Amino acid sequence: MGSGTAYDGKNWVDTRGADWQHPRGPNSSISGKDDYPVVQISMDDAVAFCKWASEVTGRRIQLPTEAQWEKAARGPSTGSGSTGSGGARLYPWGNQPPNNNLANYNMNAGGDTSPVGQYSPQGDSPYGAADMAGNAWEWTSTIYKSYPYVANDGREDATSREARVLRGGAYYFRCKACACPTAPPTSLSCTTTSTASGSSSCPTDPLISCALPWQLLWRHDS
Repeated sequence: MGSGTAYDGKNWVDTRGADWQHPRGPNSSISGKDDYPVVQISMDDAVAFCKWASEVTGRRIQLPTEAQWEKAARGPSTGSGSTGSGGARLYPWGNQPPNNNLANYNMNAGGDTSPVGQYSPQGDSPYGAADMAGNAWEWTSTIYKSYPYVANDGREDATSREARVLRGGAYYFRCKACACPTAPPTSLSCTTTSTASGSSSCPTDPLISCALPWQLLWRHDS
């Protein structure tokens, strides 16, 4: 039986028996959460799901690169509601800071994940992508390396076991985890376990990133 970092209502603790079916330990379940993001999954789990989904649907399904994820989250680099480097948005919905109607962040929704699309359409990106800010961290295929993003510099090596990038923040993170800062890129180096979800222009001022070892999940450091 493995373990994962789980929120017990007061603190984040290493919980034996925490997994995607029991996200807060053996006595928890995902009953009634069919529309919620899946958490407590590793990179290996996410890749295996994409392989299974590809076989079932006959379509090519894979994790996005970090650049693809950011493009989906921020939309066109110019136009209405855009700002920052290259005219990119600060948030998926525009430049307005997060609030209770736009995203699940900073424990504003009862200290747990929320159904996917609960903040749609007002919190969606220009492409209609939901929950790109807050709710649950989202895996990308990209190895954690310095910017600028260069697709052929080894960061998209699918055989590597190096730490991968997570994007988007989560329900327990403050506003900054949902934003695309115009200052130098912000990142978190995560080395132990967490609740990560298994879900283009160069990211010159990216949303907050988080690097995790493949075999682990997430560590709450802030």
